[in-house]
Amino acid sequence: MEEIFNFKKQYKGKLHFNNCYTENQDISDEITLIQIGDLFCEGDRFIEKHEQICYEISLVISGYGTFCTNDQSYKVKQGDIYLNVPGEFHSGKADASEPFRYFYLGFDFNEKSLHNDLLCKIKQAFDRVVYPIARDTIGMEYPFVKFFSEIIENNECSKEMMKMFLKQIVIMAYRSFSGNSSTPYLPENERDAGNKIVYKVIHYLENNIEGIQNLPLIAEKLGYSYFYISHLFANKTGRSLQEYYNEIRFEKAKDFIQKDQMSFTQIAEKLNYGSIHSFSRAFKKMAGYSPSEFKRLQEQSLEKPET
Repeated sequence: MEEIFNFKKQYKGKLHFNNCYTENQDISDEITLIQIGDLFCEGDRFIEKHEQICYEISLVISGYGTFCTNDQSYKVKQGDIYLNVPGEFHSGKADASEPFRYFYLGFDFNEKSLHNDLLCKIKQAFDRVVYPIARDTIGMEYPFVKFFSEIIENNECSKEMMKMFLKQIVIMAYRSFSGNSSTPYLPENERDAGNKIVYKVIHYLENNIEGIQNLPLIAEKLGYSYFYISHLFANKTGRSLQEYYNEIRFEKAKDFIQKDQMSFTQIAEKLNYGSIHSFSRAFKKMAGYSPSEFKRLQEQSLEKPET
């Protein structure tokens, strides 16, 4: 089968080591390799929007940038793993001053993977991921580098070595997204440990609501993957972490309005809403009326009747 190598200077002197494989060439018996590469981006370089035809794992090696999935933007930095699944629309942009370099792996689960319990579980987990970023805490850079070395070496052992590193990258990504566990749910004998983690999340939310710019920040602060704590939280409480976060933020917003020491714009900024408009929409969704209406009702309730 034909293997296409593309190692050339691109983008004002930056390098792109891109290796594509025909769909009939299975390096692995259970995972079909479609593309693997190493991209050094130039500052402000834009990765054009395209539809994902396969699963893709990207590992940011250095610098900063933004990846977009279905028009939702996510900031990424060194050590971040980014996951795309088939059918999504993906694009990105490198930071202007510190552009990112990242490794990427495009692959698919083939028919033989359906008979492998672990790979079936990994596919299901990848398909369920809501937040596409996890931190690499187990050294995924190593199997990528070794895979590239085997491509260049290309000796009689290389295919078997690449098969091993391919599966290793996929499994390591899965472990990173699932909190280094084979499942996002705790075993029966670890329920108490799961409860403690949920209590930590609740405590952190209630005491740091003004400093939380996004929910994955909580996972990073507590040392777990967002995929793990979000599934654990839902399993333990019966509601999503996002729902609980919205409630805590709503209650804090009401408290600020009642104290009447800040404008609505200041409240929106303090609680990390994107704008005054998104704050008003979120508040009305929770309360049934706008912040200004809530404030007016509060003032009316405090007015003393005339004597």
